[in-house]
Amino acid sequence: MKSQRSTEARRNCGLELYSEKVRHARDFISLGEKKAAEARLTEVPEEKENIYRCALSAFEAATAVDPRDPQPFLALGRFYLDFGNLLGAEKAYRDVLSVKLDATDAYLGLVEIAMRRGDEAAEILLLETMLQKSKNPPNDAYRQLGDLYEKSGHRSRARKVWKRYLVLLKPSAKEERARLRKRLKELSH
Repeated sequence: MKSQRSTEARRNCGLELYSEKVRHARDFISLGEKKAAEARLTEVPEEKENIYRCALSAFEAATAVDPRDPQPFLALGRFYLDFGNLLGAEKAYRDVLSVKLDATDAYLGLVEIAMRRGDEAAEILLLETMLQKSKNPPNDAYRQLGDLYEKSGHRSRARKVWKRYLVLLKPSAKEERARLRKRLKELSH
């Protein structure tokens, strides 16, 4: 009986500590986002650099709280992407995927990086992987992948992806459904 109570007390203490860590990580993320917004608005280069470094420190502190929590790494990736640091953003998003394979936001960040680099092959691969692994990928990813397939000459793949997208679209999306049906008809010829 006594050992059962002490086990339960340790478990409760562990949950409290974890909750506290999560709160600290969220505070660091909030601070980083606030400083990043400040840096975007600042015109003086030296001041902008100092604020940028402060924001970066806050995001890095958030990632150190619990390396298994994907949220701080997603925030760090968005921060890097916003300021044009594609390598830093890519590393942060890949760190997310090393912890959570179905992290849609991380895949979308990597797709954005591939787009900025003009690497259509990487965009296609990332979108395909996201659609396979993510539990709830955004419907727009199907449209984007279909567009890339069509652009690269893979008409049958484009048709297949767009047909799947058509099934997923809500009936209320009449204009998008009509546009898709028209494109599917054009690809059939």
